[in-house]
Amino acid sequence: MSTFQSLEKEYLNITPFDTDQLLPFYEMNKSFFISFQPVHPNELKRYLSMLSEIGQTYSFSGKHKTAIAILNRVINLYETNHNQMDIDLTQEVSYNQACWSKGYSLMEQKQFAKAKPIFKHLQDLEAPQNADMYEIILKICNWKIKNRIAVGLGVTGFLILSVKYSVKWIYPENYSEFFVYFGFLGSILIISSGLMYKFKIDSKIIDKYISNDQVRV
Repeated sequence: MSTFQSLEKEYLNITPFDTDQLLPFYEMNKSFFISFQPVHPNELKRYLSMLSEIGQTYSFSGKHKTAIAILNRVINLYETNHNQMDIDLTQEVSYNQACWSKGYSLMEQKQFAKAKPIFKHLQDLEAPQNADMYEIILKICNWKIKNRIAVGLGVTGFLILSVKYSVKWIYPENYSEFFVYFGFLGSILIISSGLMYKFKIDSKIIDKYISNDQVRV
């Protein structure tokens, strides 16, 4: 029995998405999972299904950096080898769940600009299924990206306002009302940004894709 087959046997004895069992299992065999290069398409598909579940488990456990690293490998291997494995990515549950979990972890890491194309990709794959859900998530991404731009402009405005007072004090003849208006604009933007709610995906949306009761694929 190969190393992969023995690990697969051990994996199949673990309750699906059980964080107490699955995460230690991965950590004990991390070097194997990172370096393993499946030769046969069927073996590759089984390996990716296993690794996808592990990545998803890290994601809903809040270990987002590790989840993203694992899911990057899963998604890349699916996208470069799906013809070899003779699978349709639009119908491959393990692939779609890996993409969704990566997007979710990126959003939890406040990397909204990176999460947005992932959810747009899923929206295109699953359309018209779940169209409303993806519209909401994409709007959140857009809104939060604009929020960060606003914060940046706000900080710039305050810096300019500070310079304005320094210039007025040192060189009163060079003083311009422009600095005042820009400074007040920055103040408004920062205050508005500070009042914006913290990102959180509704638990019903999370449960749709990642759940301790999810069926292993």
